[in-house]
Amino acid sequence: MKTMQYLGLLFCSLFPLLLIAQLTNPIHDPVIETPQFSVYIATTGADTLSGDSLNPLASFIGALNKIDTLTEGLSGDVFVEVVFLPGTYYFAASQPANRYAKNGRTINVSVRGLKGAVLDGTSLTQGGGDAMISLKGHNIFVKNIAINYAPANGINFGWKYNGNYIYSHDVLVENVSVKQTGGHGIIGGFGKMNSNGSGFLNFSERFLFRNCEVTESVNHNDMSAPQWGSAIKFHYVKHGRAENCFVYNNAGEGIDVDYGESIALNGNTIYDNRANIYLDKAENCLLYNNLIYHDKRQSTGILLSTEAVSVLIKDYFVRNVFIYNNVILNSESPIAYWQGTIGGFQTTTLANVHISHNTLIGKPYTTAGVINFSYEKGPFGGVPSNITFSNLSLRNNIISVHPDSLIRPMVLGPIDPQPALVYEYNVWSQNPIRAYNAAKDSISNTLPYSCSPGALSSLVPQVGVNDAFVYTVPAISYIASDANDSTRTTPWTNAGAFEKQGALVSFVGLQPLFSKVLSVFPNPASVLVNLRIPNKQKLLSYVIISTSGKKLKEGTYTKDGITLDDLPNGCYVIVVQTDGGLVHYSKFNKTSSNL
Repeated sequence: MKTMQYLGLLFCSLFPLLLIAQLTNPIHDPVIETPQFSVYIATTGADTLSGDSLNPLASFIGALNKIDTLTEGLSGDVFVEVVFLPGTYYFAASQPANRYAKNGRTINVSVRGLKGAVLDGTSLTQGGGDAMISLKGHNIFVKNIAINYAPANGINFGWKYNGNYIYSHDVLVENVSVKQTGGHGIIGGFGKMNSNGSGFLNFSERFLFRNCEVTESVNHNDMSAPQWGSAIKFHYVKHGRAENCFVYNNAGEGIDVDYGESIALNGNTIYDNRANIYLDKAENCLLYNNLIYHDKRQSTGILLSTEAVSVLIKDYFVRNVFIYNNVILNSESPIAYWQGTIGGFQTTTLANVHISHNTLIGKPYTTAGVINFSYEKGPFGGVPSNITFSNLSLRNNIISVHPDSLIRPMVLGPIDPQPALVYEYNVWSQNPIRAYNAAKDSISNTLPYSCSPGALSSLVPQVGVNDAFVYTVPAISYIASDANDSTRTTPWTNAGAFEKQGALVSFVGLQPLFSKVLSVFPNPASVLVNLRIPNKQKLLSYVIISTSGKKLKEGTYTKDGITLDDLPNGCYVIVVQTDGGLVHYSKFNKTSSNL
């Protein structure tokens, strides 16, 4: 078995560069510090022990006490981690505010679990602002741990009490599961409102929630309770991201952005929540490559809102939002805008919102539209002067529902056509009546009316297999790849979330279609991974490509490996070919000089 030396598959942002150029500000991921000290807890531990991995402690309070001892005499920021060994713990990991800033030092605590570590809140009583993991620091992480039966929130950060605030920033939550909470599942940030209620003051910045699972959060899945709360929530956060998360069967919203700026939601699987993605007063956001569907419940797939929270706040807005490459199945309203109640002196703005290359399939029998606008009309039938619509587009989507599911038109709103909405090159299962461009749109009655999440491959255009999905439409400059991360190529920039798959689809400079795709799980991986070549096959050649498809380097593999000294740190795709004819490709992040 020949092994290619250490192929680093660490996470990196794969946003198409042209898309980022459309945002007013790029989205920044958190910077996480390496802990200077580690303290261990075990179900068989004792707080009288030393707290190393062989002599673990028994409680989180015991860990904080040990951390005080270890960091005594230090000043400034100190970074530590508490590690939970496998087992179930019936207490919360909560850092009190007075254990954060202490004697000239700030103690930034991260929490990490080893496989099988569970925090169980069954026997606990907590207030609404508490959580099973509640940390106050910055440049910290929560990793590899399960949280069950939290009486309040699953995880939160920062602190506010009686006019005093601690703003956490640069936070990573990764490989965490949260099940059955009384409050939010995972919440990042909080807003500090002016004393007169006229607005918020400070953002919490740079939160990344990755590879997390949140289910049955907010009122323990009690659908009879009034809707509030979220499984994953960015509340007054600037620079946030939720990716590769599973969010399902929650009694509140799935992923909520509430007063968020520069937020990306990508690669998530979200289903059976009350509003699966909810952008409530947000700007500079990317929503892409998400799978959203409904099985047992019906609600909106992606909901944009300018819901008022105070009569004293004047401006409410959703602006500079890009929604692309999402697959939304069987939703009563796949994409919708809801104004909420706005006072006469207040303003609401929906501006620069682009809905492109999404595949929307299936709909139950409801009064809502597939694309749904809800706002008040003025006294003379037009849009009131305090409501502004500008630069809205609906392009290159595939939209298909059964005729029997429609009570009203597929695109629904108080005014036809919707103000400032440009619509073209969409493929509809029938004439939508509204938002239909007779010169540029297409109608195909062969599109499927439904699809199960397990049959997504049936939605991938393949010439001669499912011709209903093969449409040639103009490329959109800021969308460089499809929902499978395949590079979109002209002239096959198809409508819908998936690019055409066929014999001529390839990366630039490579032979047509790879015979095998190497999958690495978890993806993104957090450790170095060996790329193994099949037995008795030799690795002959390699090509390194940028994530936009440009060939950067190629050569013949030698026993000395592949040097990357001439490439800057960043994300790449490597393709290797063996003498057996197999071609493998995988993404990687350059973090060292050699593979």
